[in-house]
Amino acid sequence: MKQVLRKTIEAHHTMRDRCATWMHTHTVMSAGPGCAISRNVLIRNAESVRLGTSVVIKNGAILNARTHAQRPGISLGDFSYIREYAYIDSYGGWIETEDYVAIGQFSVFDGEGGLSIGKYTMIGSHVYIIGSNHRFDSLELPYKLQGNTAYGIEIGQNVWVGGGSIILDGVSIGRNSVIAAGSIVTKSVPPNTIHVDAAPRELTLRLRAGLYMFQDLDRMP
Repeated sequence: MKQVLRKTIEAHHTMRDRCATWMHTHTVMSAGPGCAISRNVLIRNAESVRLGTSVVIKNGAILNARTHAQRPGISLGDFSYIREYAYIDSYGGWIETEDYVAIGQFSVFDGEGGLSIGKYTMIGSHVYIIGSNHRFDSLELPYKLQGNTAYGIEIGQNVWVGGGSIILDGVSIGRNSVIAAGSIVTKSVPPNTIHVDAAPRELTLRLRAGLYMFQDLDRMP
């Protein structure tokens, strides 16, 4: 009896996911084949969302593509993978990922100044990427009324951002870099480095063939 009930529940969830996928892929700007969008995913301003081929968005994730830019508010490349309860908001700007980008659970993205993420990049869980900042020049005016700045963030290809990290506005992270878990990134990180808090250092990946750097990502599938 338990096995029958379990299979019935699984079939019900599968059907709900298929319905959610059909609904969302028919309301966004465009969606490639093979997308899988779980139940309870919320997509706001769907007319400004572009999904590539085989994009996966897991249960509880929220995408808000509000934008004033002359481009999609949110654009996800082929085989992008958005895990549970991630919150991705263009905040009037834009967010664009290349192919094979993975975003962990409960991560929060702010794309007000523009956010680009390169191919094969992995974002851990509970990561905050904040592409804007409040001004606080005056003590005579509440900070809320002083406006904000938004310079944007660029993350290169083949970057690993460890869980719990915070990346603040105006920085770029070079390709092949690793952001250690729990780091706070306030300055740009050069390519091929490990960033531990505020102490970036050179990253070397040594295999049997010697030093190997990923120089030809564009040729990979």
